[in-house]
Amino acid sequence: MSLQLTTANKEEISYQKYVPQALLNHVIANAQLYYCSGDYGQLIFQEIAGSDFSIWYSEYLIAQNTTIYAYGDEPCLELHFTLNNKQVCDLEGLGNVVISAWQYNIIYLPFVQSKSTFKQGKGCTSFDIHFSKEYLFKLIPYFPLIGQFMENVDREIACIFSPQNAAASPQMIAIINKILYCGYTGVIKDIYLENKAHELLLLALEKLTWREDMHNDMELRPDDIERLQEARNLLLQNMDNPCSLRELAHKVFINEFKLKKGFKQLFGATVFDFLLNARMEKAYLLLTETDMLIKEITMITGYKNVSNFTAAFKKKYGYPPGRFKNNLREEITVL
Repeated sequence: MSLQLTTANKEEISYQKYVPQALLNHVIANAQLYYCSGDYGQLIFQEIAGSDFSIWYSEYLIAQNTTIYAYGDEPCLELHFTLNNKQVCDLEGLGNVVISAWQYNIIYLPFVQSKSTFKQGKGCTSFDIHFSKEYLFKLIPYFPLIGQFMENVDREIACIFSPQNAAASPQMIAIINKILYCGYTGVIKDIYLENKAHELLLLALEKLTWREDMHNDMELRPDDIERLQEARNLLLQNMDNPCSLRELAHKVFINEFKLKKGFKQLFGATVFDFLLNARMEKAYLLLTETDMLIKEITMITGYKNVSNFTAAFKKKYGYPPGRFKNNLREEITVL
């Protein structure tokens, strides 16, 4: 690991390449592991290296209020997701950067000099993909809005792609989980992870550039964002029996207008479209990874009857669910 970490009193934090028995369930198969512990708590960093990218999964298990400094001479160009709680960093060249749970952004640093602050019991988990600048330059013809960002990268100027973080979609969350819990090995795993890493970057850029191209965004305060994230979580937790827009607004203490406009601004989809996509992704997962009947999946995903569920699934994926499942079984039989 090329970064040097120190505590607030400038004591260097040393790494071990193993974790205690109690933390073995945190370990990702075949990842390079770095473990640290001290009065501040425990830190676990895991790297999966690819050809033109590397994946970092970092857990900060914080036991007391603490500040951790990081230093590194190498440039860093990363797609950064915070997976839980809130990550607060003071980055050289950018100032204070705050990324809340399930938000992301793209960040470039010509070198690393950062200060991260944590509160007792409020650690966080992050997921980063580091890409080469050569790879991102290839994407400029398809995402012209990244041109200015990449110009700063080429001039080695610290920069963040969007002044406002974007929220991870259910599709992005699913890809992150597939990367972390990939069951393949060897060359197949390398190919799979590379494809998923690039897919995640393209989805992130698509949403970030869409946001940057908007000129009529409303101003969202931090408490507005927290309430909209709560609304999103309620939709995901109750997709089998979602409440009305009015009820949802009441539950998260926000007015209905701000819920509708702010939700689309933050998550890139209306409440209705977000719920529809979440239901379809849940259905896809259940069809591919369980033996549940289509009638059962219909109920779990909140549809009143199989015909409505079938029509929605076919519109999304091109096949009715029954045929989709049969095709999947045939592929497995051939393998």
